[in-house]
Amino acid sequence: MTREQLAERALALVDAIAHETQNISVPSSLRNRLALAAYGTVLEHQHAIAILVREWRLPSAFALLRSLWEAYIRALWIVHCATDDEIEVASKKKMPDAKDVVAALEAHPYLGNGELARFKGSHWSAMCDYAHTGALQLQRWQGEEYVEPHHSVEETAEVLYVAGLYGSFAGAGQAALADDIDKAQRLLKIAEELKP
Repeated sequence: MTREQLAERALALVDAIAHETQNISVPSSLRNRLALAAYGTVLEHQHAIAILVREWRLPSAFALLRSLWEAYIRALWIVHCATDDEIEVASKKKMPDAKDVVAALEAHPYLGNGELARFKGSHWSAMCDYAHTGALQLQRWQGEEYVEPHHSVEETAEVLYVAGLYGSFAGAGQAALADDIDKAQRLLKIAEELKP
């Protein structure tokens, strides 16, 4: 698949998620507003990654993946783990670090299946490298004759897959907050169909 085809597919996914989530109505509470904002941030980053790939701005697209993933795990933490006091602190001062969020999620009886910890363990270092101009990001700039971005189509497809997967999960999270289980299930089905 070409870069252009990957980008168009990713943008079509953004549109499909937006179609499902556009008229969601959620009971107003600080917890729900923070969760919607975090899920919304995931969806914004997913959309931005697709646009950046279309425009062949791959260093920035790759760098956004860490922010997307952190927004997703924080949304889960807000919905499923945070106490009311932690919600107040998070809304005014500071969200917990990713390692603390993952630990809390892994301790949750329904979420603690090890998937988030495994994902963090196998991808965190790379996501940080791309986000903070580490070795992986700089290596992708080294060409035979020029210093310019050189990201493979396969790597780009993987970034779009992960962004799409967590975007679908974020849309499902928004639907769950609205107690729209049918919509949440449709969004999770979209996520299942993304598997390579």
